[in-house]
Amino acid sequence: IEGDEDSHQSLTGRTYFRSAIRSVGMIRDTGFLTVAKTVVNSGTLNAIPKLIPLLEQAGAHEYFLIHADVMAAAPHASVDSLPFPDFLRVFR
Repeated sequence: IEGDEDSHQSLTGRTYFRSAIRSVGMIRDTGFLTVAKTVVNSGTLNAIPKLIPLLEQAGAHEYFLIHADVMAAAPHASVDSLPFPDFLRVFR
C-alpha cells in the first residue's frame, strides 16, 4: 500500500486504496496473518504516518517499510527513491 489514499492513487494510477484497506480486515477475519508493505520514497514518505492508524484499525498484524534504492550510473527518471543515507535519517 503506497501511503495514504492520495499518494497511493497518485503513485499507482488506481483507485483501489479503500479496497486494499478493507481486504486487510477481510483476510484477518479468515484467520490468516495480515501483512502490509510500503515502498518508502519521496512520494510515500509523508503519507506513512497517516496510513499506520488505518492499518491498525483494519487489523494488520505486521507492517513493513521497504527501502528501494536505484543502483545506476545515471538517475532513473521513473523512480523517486530515497538514497539510503536519507532513508536512515528519516527513521533514526
